Amino acid sequence: MKNEQLIRAEIEKELSFLDGRPSLHHSIMQEIRGEKAVKKKLSVSLVFALVIMAISAVALAYTLSRQYFEDVAQLQFDSGYYDDWSWQEKQKMVEILQKHGLISKEEAGKMKTEAAVDAYMIERYGIDGRSDTIGLWSILERELGEIRTWTLEQKAWYTDMQIEIGILTRDNDDFICALPEKDDLQPDAAVEMAKTAIIEAYGLAPDALDHHQVDIAFETHASDWEREKLHYNINFWGDGIGYYSCSVTRDGRIMDSTMEEGCLSPTEQVQMERQFANENDLEAIGLFQQYANEHFPEGVLNFEFWPLEDKKAVTDMLRPVILENMAENPNYADYTRIFWATHFYGMPDEKAIPQGKAIELAKGQLTSSFGLTKEQAATVDSVGLFYEITDPEHPLWKIMLRVGEQRDAATALGMKLFYRYRVVIDAYTGSVIETHLITDLTNTPENVALQN
Repeated sequence: MKNEQLIRAEIEKELSFLDGRPSLHHSIMQEIRGEKAVKKKLSVSLVFALVIMAISAVALAYTLSRQYFEDVAQLQFDSGYYDDWSWQEKQKMVEILQKHGLISKEEAGKMKTEAAVDAYMIERYGIDGRSDTIGLWSILERELGEIRTWTLEQKAWYTDMQIEIGILTRDNDDFICALPEKDDLQPDAAVEMAKTAIIEAYGLAPDALDHHQVDIAFETHASDWEREKLHYNINFWGDGIGYYSCSVTRDGRIMDSTMEEGCLSPTEQVQMERQFANENDLEAIGLFQQYANEHFPEGVLNFEFWPLEDKKAVTDMLRPVILENMAENPNYADYTRIFWATHFYGMPDEKAIPQGKAIELAKGQLTSSFGLTKEQAATVDSVGLFYEITDPEHPLWKIMLRVGEQRDAATALGMKLFYRYRVVIDAYTGSVIETHLITDLTNTPENVALQN
């Protein structure tokens, strides 16, 4: 009996690394104590032997894996990312791989050339067959999975490792992770608080998040390090349906933007999402993108430079969709789509001055109306055209001029590369009606009108 107690005590000691996983610890000890039913009873001695073997294997893997990453981190800190490593440093990596059992002695013996090492590293840690993606982070994610699947303890270890090696300092603006102490709100309670806040803000069903994966970190900014500022950042990941997020203080308060800039509470997130939906007609934008993909296989071109017939076709197609969405949403504020729904593009008829003549007239305004020198005006080589027929009796050529290919020459002449020179011409008479120097591209109804 005494020996059995000693063995049991030793197992308890060996299992201490599972303190962060109480359910697993309890399950193993139930098995050992005979408190958990098994299909076929094993002898006590065999159970002890199996458990000790399992503990040894887990503990060994646990120790080796941590040290492996620390060795890689030190190599990266000393030598940079993999693409910057010398042949000697790549040989050092082979030694690390063999030391930690990732490759055998025989496999290491076959890596006698740099090409052989590169091939192995790209296959194991590269992305899309590239070596320039290999670094500590890609190695960690390959071996441990995405960081969102890591435990709090793993995230805290990663922070400690970076600080110890010197990769991360208190001057960084990266997040650093730690473990909560006994006086802090505990992780399970923080998750429940976050879940409740999200369900209430979004009006979800009580069980809506039950099958989401939970990603939790206890963190703060390295440059703002104080233990009092540590908080839980919690994300609920759904299968193919995005995620919800919420931050909770260590003393049990839902965080919002008044506590930390950029940290939005679920309620603030809902408000922002509604505002985004009001300002971006996603249905119309999606149809526009679809048209662009079908008609411009070389890539989506800026609408300003689309051919006139495509401007007419896409806005004619979108107009009824936009008008219906505007009628359904009293807070509709997608200014570009509003402009397209209330203004009409067309094609010039036989009475209109030719397109080339309209461009010539517009370019003449660069010196006469906008005050550019001839040398400066010559660098304004990019032309966007609109032919508007909102008033069919008075169609308009609307021409947008800006610096295109001659950026270096324009800069040397003191030009502002983001300036736009807009000229509106009566399409029938050729008279210049308006000129606008556009220096502000913010999304306002006035600015949208000047750019369409």
